Amino acid sequence: MEKINFFLKERENSVFNNDWRKQYCCGCGACSAICKNKLNELKFDDNSGFYISIYKELDFKKCKNCNLCIKVCPIFHYLNNNYNLDSFNFNIEKFLIGPFLNIYKGYSCDKDIRFNSSSGGITTTIICCLLKKKYINGAITVLPYPNDTSKHYMTLTKSADEAMKQNDSIYCQVNYSTIWNYIHNNKGKILLIGLPCQLKAVELYLNVKKADTSKLIKIGLFCGGISSHLALDFLYKRKNIDKTKISKIRYRNGGWPGRKMIITKLNTEHQKSNDKIVLFDTKNSLFDRYLYKYCFSGSFFPECCNNCLDQTSESADISLGDAWLPDIINKDNIGTNIVITRTKEGQKIINDLKNDKYLNLKKIKPEDVICSQGKVLFGKKLNLWNRSNKKNNFELYKKIFEKCRNKYPQYFPDYFDFFERKIFNKLNKKGGNSLILLFFIIFNIVVIRVRKIIGRYFYIRN
Repeated sequence: MEKINFFLKERENSVFNNDWRKQYCCGCGACSAICKNKLNELKFDDNSGFYISIYKELDFKKCKNCNLCIKVCPIFHYLNNNYNLDSFNFNIEKFLIGPFLNIYKGYSCDKDIRFNSSSGGITTTIICCLLKKKYINGAITVLPYPNDTSKHYMTLTKSADEAMKQNDSIYCQVNYSTIWNYIHNNKGKILLIGLPCQLKAVELYLNVKKADTSKLIKIGLFCGGISSHLALDFLYKRKNIDKTKISKIRYRNGGWPGRKMIITKLNTEHQKSNDKIVLFDTKNSLFDRYLYKYCFSGSFFPECCNNCLDQTSESADISLGDAWLPDIINKDNIGTNIVITRTKEGQKIINDLKNDKYLNLKKIKPEDVICSQGKVLFGKKLNLWNRSNKKNNFELYKKIFEKCRNKYPQYFPDYFDFFERKIFNKLNKKGGNSLILLFFIIFNIVVIRVRKIIGRYFYIRN
């Protein structure tokens, strides 16, 4: 609590400041769920394009200073984090990817699920199999809002057929506030899917509540960051699309890696969804590759993503991500997952599905995860995207920093990565435009040329 009070003092009680929340809130909704006086409310902010928890009333007399909202906030947790390599016996791999039991690469044995999913189909297979076996009562997954399909929310799915329809990746923020009622009111075992910050919020919330965690299975997704809905608005504007006329949106299509974004436009005359529009396809166009990177690789990320220290969902029972490994990238066009089991229950689920021939899995080393996730993993774990943060123990941080850079220099971010994110985060705060996109493309072309000349030795220094 001393750390929290010190942090609040440094920020001039910024927890009560809605402007600060608009900058740092990750939209998990934990503070709204935990507040006894219901002073917090999660709302969509049109200016930033994110769901943000704000105070409904700036009446400090109603606040009891219980600090519960602080205790469950994952961003406060990250901002006040103490680097502690001792707990991992100075094992860099465990420090970077978190505690684990086993690590695999693999995919669903169902070819349709594997092809139609974003990467490998293991998430969908786990949900469907556990629902069919009645191991769980339901799974909290993602659905689009009926009146605005660009935005999504969390809902309880109780059948495998419904789960099969919800197998797409979402690259923009989801309204996560609906999960808390399901966690409270469901009497049986349920499965929850989430990003690292969201599952960290769930972990902190359950710890504060001293709740029974045995009825919740957490499936965590690897996450480099989420883009603002302003990125979608920019893509719609380029194609002159009215977002109120969109009936469906898929961020990834056509096998793996599937960087082909398609929307289905509503035919207003017959009310049928039959007009498909490709927003970009990175396989067919170099320009589209830059467009994809501009919209979904950091330029539209919120500040909370720049302060997050977890890419691989360390709070999950099972963590899943794309297997960006050299041997897979060169020959796989359907999709392969990296699977990290972190708890005994997570390991049991994976073992059962593997033994029943639902999953094809092969054990890999922690170094393969680091190779797969590369500079994004180091950027997050070492907090390289927000260099202004003061470390609670700088000497230990420096020691970890040097150890990581010396062992894995080929995956370490450089100053170009840092400047790119910082520059375009600021430029896109009010939305993207063609001029900023042009500047982004030129910047990347110049950086590629410079890297070829000097090599990747322009590393970020501590």
